[in-house]
Amino acid sequence: MTDGDYHPYMADLDIIRFCDERGWPVHTHKFFSDMEKCWPFVVCELENATVLGDVFAPVCEDSILSDCLSFASSKFLAMLAKKEGSGDRRVFEVDQAFLLGGDLSFGTVISTVLMRVLYLKLFDFLGDVPVIAKAGMSSTLYEMFHAFGIPRERLILLDEDDALFCKKLYAPTIAGGVSPESNQWWIPPKLTRIYRDVILATYPVEKTPNPTGRVYIARRNTSKKLVKNEDEVMRFMERQGYEIVDPADMSLREQVELAQKTRYFVSCEGSQVHLADYAQPGSLVIMLCAHDFLQQRSAHSMERWQDLGVELMPFLNETNEENFLIVKMPSLEKAMRKVDFPLTPP
Repeated sequence: MTDGDYHPYMADLDIIRFCDERGWPVHTHKFFSDMEKCWPFVVCELENATVLGDVFAPVCEDSILSDCLSFASSKFLAMLAKKEGSGDRRVFEVDQAFLLGGDLSFGTVISTVLMRVLYLKLFDFLGDVPVIAKAGMSSTLYEMFHAFGIPRERLILLDEDDALFCKKLYAPTIAGGVSPESNQWWIPPKLTRIYRDVILATYPVEKTPNPTGRVYIARRNTSKKLVKNEDEVMRFMERQGYEIVDPADMSLREQVELAQKTRYFVSCEGSQVHLADYAQPGSLVIMLCAHDFLQQRSAHSMERWQDLGVELMPFLNETNEENFLIVKMPSLEKAMRKVDFPLTPP
């Protein structure tokens, strides 16, 4: 099933089976041998494959290939089939490329795409191979790729209507996501530590001893607002001396600088809470969330941040018919007092 001496992978993934049936290489590495296995960590070699700019799932011999963690719903596949038949794609061709991928959702890239760059460092044969990514992502994500050794000059950026034909395509499975056995979002702790260490090493800042900063992390620059009464929440937080920040307004260096001097973080669920990934050990996060999110994501987030020395405390809220959170201010104030979050202006 794999080309190495390590065989910890027992998942029925279409892309691996597809390569195995054709005798195409599937590469694994001893780096992953001590990690909990919810799915295989492998790079598949495909011949004469096409990457579509709207989905980043390889198409090879008229088959759409994805691992069990890809978002290949029946609605999505129907849309893809219809678009393929329209003949309006702009087609490019290269001899070889590595499929990094991408998404306009910041959280999806952090959780499922970014750590794929590790394969490029683990395998010498990938040392100078062009890297396929998505055009139009936030500038911070391209900063992160650069921090991991992938400058813009190495990227092949695909728009939604692009199609890239590769004589040889290196297609990695993702490093984080939802395991086949559960609905828990999961990123291996070893990869979380590497992610944090790389970012902090790329943007070194003077460490604040015993940080006392406090912030509320907002979602102002996104169309998907998760808190119905967030304006009310922000007014309350400002009165208590919390700085209102949105990582989308900040460079990666600015995010690291802010996180390193902050001890108290408050935010609703969502990708913007990645700011706390760069905080010093001993920092605390209150996450405003719904019961469904607590079941699906919170347990993993607790474990991941615990590994970084950051404590997560979920605060449950009711939701309306649009599934937006409705935060009751007296309850939030009571919860913050209970866990010793400062509630007076500094």
